[in-house]
Amino acid sequence: AAYWAALAVNPRDPFIRDALAERLRRDGRIAEAVRVWSEGLAAPSMGFLWTKTLFWSRVAVPAPVDWQSLVPPQDNLRPLVQSMRTLPASCFWDERAFAPVCETRPDLVSRQEVFWLRLLEALRVNNTGEALSLLNLNRFGRQSWHARLEVALLSLLTYRRLGFVDPALLRLCEGGGSKSHAFFDSLEAWAAGKTVSAEFVRVVQSDTAFAAALKAAGWTEAAKLFTLDRNAQRGETQ
Repeated sequence: AAYWAALAVNPRDPFIRDALAERLRRDGRIAEAVRVWSEGLAAPSMGFLWTKTLFWSRVAVPAPVDWQSLVPPQDNLRPLVQSMRTLPASCFWDERAFAPVCETRPDLVSRQEVFWLRLLEALRVNNTGEALSLLNLNRFGRQSWHARLEVALLSLLTYRRLGFVDPALLRLCEGGGSKSHAFFDSLEAWAAGKTVSAEFVRVVQSDTAFAAALKAAGWTEAAKLFTLDRNAQRGETQ
C-alpha cells in the first residue's frame, strides 16, 4: 500500500515505479508488475523500465504496449533496449547481433536481463555446455529474479549430464522472489531420495522438464516457446 501511495503522489518517478513493480514481482504478481513497468515507458523515462518491461513481456506476460509509438530514452541502457526490441519472437537471444554492443559495452553482459535471455536461448537450442557455464559463472544469489528456478535449471542440467542431483544445491536458493511451487518442492524432495509421484519423475526425465520449471516459475511465455520448439522437433523427427 505504501508503494502504491508513493507512486500515486509521484507517478513520473521511475525509481518508485520500479520499487513497486519489483515488490509485485517478488509476490508472484508478474502481470501487475509488467503493467506498472510499462506505464512508465513514455518520455521522460529510464532504460531500466524498458529493459524490464521487454524482458518480462518476453518470458512471462506480454505488456499492453504499442512499442512502435514509443521512443526509448537516450541513456546508458539504450543499446540493450535496442537489442531486446529487435529480437525475433522465435528465440530468446541473438548472440551475433549483440556482439558489437558487447565489445563497446561489456558491462551490459552482467545484467540479469542478458543473463536470463542467454541462458534460455542456450537451453532452447540444447547447448547444455553454454547453459551450465552461464549458471556456474553468473549466480545472483539473493538478488536473483528467481533463485529457485536458477538452481532448478542447474539441477536438471546436472541430472542430464551426470545422472544425479545434489540435494544440498537445491537448498541454497533462498530469496530473489522465489515463491514456492509444487514443482520445486518435488524436485528438492526427489533429489533427497524422498518419494515423489511417478508423473513428476517422468516430466523431469523428459524433454519437457525445462518448460515445466519455467511454467512453475510463472514464466509462461518462455514455457510456451519451449513447448512449441519441442513439438516442432518431434514433428520433424516423425
